[in-house]
Amino acid sequence: SAAQQTFGAVWRLGDPIARVHRQITLHEARVNQQFRTLQEQITSRITTGDTSPAARVTAARDVLAATTERLRTLASREGLSSRVQIEAAAAVKAALWAANGIELYGEQLYGGHLLAQGQIVEMKTGEGKTFTAALPLYTHALLGRGVVSQITSTDALSRYDFKETRGVFDLLGMRSTAVLKDSAMLADPATHALQELQGQDAKRQAYGADIVYASMATTAFDLLNDLRAVDPSQRLLARPRVYGN
Repeated sequence: SAAQQTFGAVWRLGDPIARVHRQITLHEARVNQQFRTLQEQITSRITTGDTSPAARVTAARDVLAATTERLRTLASREGLSSRVQIEAAAAVKAALWAANGIELYGEQLYGGHLLAQGQIVEMKTGEGKTFTAALPLYTHALLGRGVVSQITSTDALSRYDFKETRGVFDLLGMRSTAVLKDSAMLADPATHALQELQGQDAKRQAYGADIVYASMATTAFDLLNDLRAVDPSQRLLARPRVYGN
């Protein structure tokens, strides 16, 4: 079947297959080369010798926001070229390291690479699906062509994944939100404090973000709402959906 022909459908991340291991190792090496460059740029901005998470975040903010702007320009010319995908993965890895002290491992990096290409990847609980999914979300959001979404099974998972990755996307200079059944979670423009607002206007505002987390049910109902809307101003999405995990 077509599903069986997709790479992730016939191989689970973590299985010891020599050919796949070589691909993972090669991809990880290419990403890590760019990651180390960003890591050095961030570390060089910490002049006090403070290696705390707060110091890393402060030093990383300008470096990674500038990286995103450069990658947006590059993606507008090249699309999702191999270079864009490698550098995007390195930027996400650097943001996660700066925000949480966590480094993505090879299977996560390669899983994100496959997802960005529209393939199917299966990962077991605890293998880091939330952070793996952040890689293709960021990569596709660089194009700026429409709504980039992480589709979850429940509103609770949308809320969880959004909270887990919000700091990472914030460092990268991208705005992420969570759209729930009757509300939306987004940052206050003035204070950057997280807030949950009720109503359609809040959801409409949230759908304007670079990256949107929403459940399958919420996504389906909101799509139906937009299809039934007579007045365009009543629609929740002002832009087309262009990518979703």
